[in-house]
Amino acid sequence: MENVKKINSRQQVLNHVPQDGGAIIGVRGYLVGVIIAVNYGNIITIGRDPATCNLIMEGDFISRTHCRLSYNNGTGLYTIEDRSTNGIILPGGQITKKGQVVSVAGGTHICIGTYSEELLLR
Repeated sequence: MENVKKINSRQQVLNHVPQDGGAIIGVRGYLVGVIIAVNYGNIITIGRDPATCNLIMEGDFISRTHCRLSYNNGTGLYTIEDRSTNGIILPGGQITKKGQVVSVAGGTHICIGTYSEELLLR
C-alpha cells in the first residue's frame, strides 16, 4: 500500500492523464466531477446498459448505448459515433442523428441527450 499515490483533486487526476491521451470530464449531470482517461486507440462506449457500455450514465434521455467515442493523439480530435435516440448536442446547438459520426477538437463541450448531461473532451 505504500506505493499508492493519493490523488486529492481533479487537477491532480488530469496531471496523471497520459500526454498521448485525452480525457472525458463530467461538467454537469450524472458524471459531474468524474474524469476518465481516454487512451489512444481505446473506444469508450457511453450509455445506460452495463452489458454494452464501459461508461455508464443514467437519465431519461440517455439511450442504452448512446454513443462511442475515441481519441486520436496525432490529430488531437475525438471521433463520436451517435447510436442514440436523442442525439449528442454539439457546440452551437447542433444535434447529431443516430448513425452520424462527427469529429471534434479537444476542449469541446458536448451534451449527452440533454443539456443537463455535459461533458468536456479535454
